Amino acid sequence: MKRQILILEDLESSRKAIRKMVEECGNNLLVYDFAEPAGAFQCAMDNKIDLFLVDIVLKPQEPNDFSGIKFAENIRENSRYTGAEIVFITTLAGLEADLLRTIHCFDYIEKPISTQRVQKVVHDALDKLDRRPIENELVYLRKDRVTYPVLVKDIIYVESRRKTLYVHKIDETFDVPNLSLKKFCEKIQSTEFIVPAKGFGVNVIHIEFVDAANRFVKMRGLDIMISIGERMKEEFFHDLYKFGNVGIK
Repeated sequence: MKRQILILEDLESSRKAIRKMVEECGNNLLVYDFAEPAGAFQCAMDNKIDLFLVDIVLKPQEPNDFSGIKFAENIRENSRYTGAEIVFITTLAGLEADLLRTIHCFDYIEKPISTQRVQKVVHDALDKLDRRPIENELVYLRKDRVTYPVLVKDIIYVESRRKTLYVHKIDETFDVPNLSLKKFCEKIQSTEFIVPAKGFGVNVIHIEFVDAANRFVKMRGLDIMISIGERMKEEFFHDLYKFGNVGIK
């Protein structure tokens, strides 16, 4: 499960440098970068960002610009981000204590930016997140320009067909256009979806049993059997073994 990090920095050279520093922190990261708050905010609404790196001054040509702080305040107002970690990037000495108190940011990075400092802050923030239990995790799915929160534990399996992801929940099926299975799995943090066949992802917690001889998965509460593809069977069982051979017959 990849951690998602968003960088908001107006200066292109700084933004690219910070992105490179962050990406060097590990392979299991998905990094977005933006110069403008609008695009960054939309990305945050369409995904589940774990860590924000936000430049305080995004419009240096304007006097007394603190648009990065305003962006952080808007993020904090959204219920899904009350616990997200925010790190400010600043050249403004003396603001740090106020920021830590009022915005509840995790830390700050002073300019000129050092690779060592950026990577230490990122590692510390991710370590804190890894120690935090995720209860009632939500995945945010966008359809018809509306973003819907869906409890991950209510999703039994997902199926990708013709550029549409069909999300099979306990009580309904929810179709999401233009969302791939890969992108869906990247949104999930605390629950494992493993792939028995091309285009299918099954929620481990809903597996009733796996018939290894006949190569199918029985999901709890459903009559259908999901086939295990020939090409996927080795990886599927490898992933399944991590959960104690869940229900294998």
